[in-house]
Amino acid sequence: MAGGQSRVNLARLAATTSATQAIVAAANRTSVTWNRGGGSPDVSSVRFEFSTDSANWTAIGNATRVGTTANWQLSGLNLPAADTFYIRASGVTAGLLRAVQAFNFSVVPAFNSANSVGTTSGNQFLLATGTGATAAYAAEGLPPGLALNSDTGVISGIATTAGTYGVTVTATNAGGTIARALSITVSPPGSTSVGPAILYNLASRATIAGSGLTTSGFSVSGSGNKSVLIRASGPALAAFGVTDGIARPRLRLFNAVGAVVLENAGWANNSDVAATAARLGAFAYTAGSVDAAVVVSLAPGNYSVQVGDDAARGGSVLTEIYTAESMATATLINLAARAPVAVGRPLIGGFVVTGETGTVQRLLLRGVGPGLAKFGLTGALGDPVIKVYNSAGALIASNDDWSGADLAALAPFALDAGSKDAALIYSFSPGAYTLEVSTTGTAGEALAEIYSAP
Repeated sequence: MAGGQSRVNLARLAATTSATQAIVAAANRTSVTWNRGGGSPDVSSVRFEFSTDSANWTAIGNATRVGTTANWQLSGLNLPAADTFYIRASGVTAGLLRAVQAFNFSVVPAFNSANSVGTTSGNQFLLATGTGATAAYAAEGLPPGLALNSDTGVISGIATTAGTYGVTVTATNAGGTIARALSITVSPPGSTSVGPAILYNLASRATIAGSGLTTSGFSVSGSGNKSVLIRASGPALAAFGVTDGIARPRLRLFNAVGAVVLENAGWANNSDVAATAARLGAFAYTAGSVDAAVVVSLAPGNYSVQVGDDAARGGSVLTEIYTAESMATATLINLAARAPVAVGRPLIGGFVVTGETGTVQRLLLRGVGPGLAKFGLTGALGDPVIKVYNSAGALIASNDDWSGADLAALAPFALDAGSKDAALIYSFSPGAYTLEVSTTGTAGEALAEIYSAP
């Protein structure tokens, strides 16, 4: 707990304790394993099923727990060497938990284009090396404190020793074996060289009324279309102890002129969504859940995501935006999330910064309440407070009432001098962070903003 709100499992906001859940198949096609960890609830038994169309399922056997872990495995299989197929795992706990994963062993593995990345000693590191093909991954030469997930190709952890490390990552499946040389530079704590860092994942958690909405905005930079994963989680939050998740999330994506680009009211076990989420390290959805998610190709520009509850009951919702491109070609440059805030009910925004060779990223963070009045909004939060936490839950920066000319010049709209809006600029090393907008006074609408600053 930090600041009165649990940050565990909020869209990679506390990556060291986040729930993990993925179905993986052995490279020799003879076994499947349901890997479960972090905050995932334990199950007493697991059954695996097979399908060629993700609609009609055939039971292939009951799994055995792997040692004393939370993982379950079924061996003695002969999975198809070609064509796409699906594996579903069903686990018994207080209820029934399910997960689905698509596989195709004939797809040759591939790496993303990143070949040089950086972090700072003591900060959380996350890098997806693969592009989603089913493969067995291995790595040599990783910095102390970092580890590679052999099933997903994700390198994560907290580097402990400064230096430059030459890493070799391999991926093997029926389509062949490939290798990639990767340089990882770990800078000492407190390094301040500024360079091209990336906002890799943006997220916001809010509480909405029955017919209410929460809106998140983001910008995509660079040239050419970029692949983006967008999710709105309601039922999925129950796995992390959030008991009031909205029942039927519906997300709508708007472009800069307010036109609807797409909408989704149920991810429908989409294999592209599942594979992309697994590759990026996002927690898995249970098969058949009505959480909303899409993978979409977007041109550079400004976008907004609006989320409501089709069941009109209201509750908590987590909106997530991930860049699904390689680190070298895509950047999310800002997040703006608007929602009601009350005592004990903050607006929580999260982001992951990753970058090259010991860089830091300067970000402008704002919690706007009184400043919304100029846009005709009534019922705005009167006195927002912003707090920033690192991945360990430690408070690293805060602000109550903003001041400073440098803050005024960096955002799309200015705050009035002397207002009770909150703002700060901070240089972030690569890692996962949480922005919390809270209040000790009367409830109202607030806007949380995260901007890349020069």
